[in-house]
Amino acid sequence: MFTMRPRLYESRHTATSVARRLRPDAGDRLVLACESCPTTRPSKRRPPRWSVVARAVAERFDLQAAAVRQVLTDALEAERGRGAAGQ
Repeated sequence: MFTMRPRLYESRHTATSVARRLRPDAGDRLVLACESCPTTRPSKRRPPRWSVVARAVAERFDLQAAAVRQVLTDALEAERGRGAAGQ
């Protein structure tokens, strides 16, 4: 009979990485939430304004802002689509 002994880790990330090595099958491992950890706070960082980014890149490389914005929009859509497909 095999039993798993509880072990304390300093962070959930460390516990998850150790569990990943010990039990490669994701369905076979379980990492419980920290009982004494503070709750996470939402980020105060503002999302980028892509029009401002496109204008800055266009000025830096002497390009048309509309063309840079279109390329940026296409790249963002491709990344969002790639993430949704699970690749």
